[in-house]
Amino acid sequence: NRLGANTTSMLLYINKGVYATDEDVPVNPATGKRLKVKGNDSEEAYFKAGDPIWVDINGDYVIDENDRVVAGNARPLMTGGLYFNLSYKGFSMHVNTSFTFKRDAINTVLANTLDAYTSPVRKEIEKLRKDAALAPIERYNFWTEDNRYGAKYPNPYDYHHNKVIDPFRENQTLFLEDGSFFKINTVSLSYRLPKKWLDYLRVDAVTLKASVNNIWTFSNYSGISPESINGLGRDTSGGYPNSRTWTVGVVLGL
Repeated sequence: NRLGANTTSMLLYINKGVYATDEDVPVNPATGKRLKVKGNDSEEAYFKAGDPIWVDINGDYVIDENDRVVAGNARPLMTGGLYFNLSYKGFSMHVNTSFTFKRDAINTVLANTLDAYTSPVRKEIEKLRKDAALAPIERYNFWTEDNRYGAKYPNPYDYHHNKVIDPFRENQTLFLEDGSFFKINTVSLSYRLPKKWLDYLRVDAVTLKASVNNIWTFSNYSGISPESINGLGRDTSGGYPNSRTWTVGVVLGL
């Protein structure tokens, strides 16, 4: 949180891409050294080719907490749902939908996936249990020696350097997305057998029912599900989707 901002404001580093070469990094005229991160005086603390371009808001040639600005809001402008109930003779259909409109979200799953590549060896058992799985990242446009220009994501394989720079930190606009969505939650169908069939079956009533849940979500969010975004705008799905379920049944009146 920051004084003067509401509790759902997102304080983020503004990401403008990836440095293609070392020469693209701003140089402090007073010291002759490139832009660096605060808290480390080693050579690895200075930005270079393959690093994220974070805006130096206060112009001190040091990237730190003072360069984070309000760049998003986890509070949606509107939430709600629509419910439809249609009936015709013995048939009936129920449709349940929900929506969230104009909400910012951080794709923390993607940030953690890319960040997992920055450390080739994880010796602590808790880290092995939590971060050992490495998802394929070949489909992402990240910086390499052969892909210097137009890369969207930093170089994940510069291990010692990335440990200092932390290029895939989630609190940057690189992972900021639109978390709005419209979802068809449930569709239920039922059919009540006509009276002439009931006389034949010798029962008072028979209703056939079927329903399907978690049908389809319409969203521009690139993560697994915009429904898994918490009140602070972070994706808590862990990379796993919500399952679709089917239910069928028969209601007998004797």
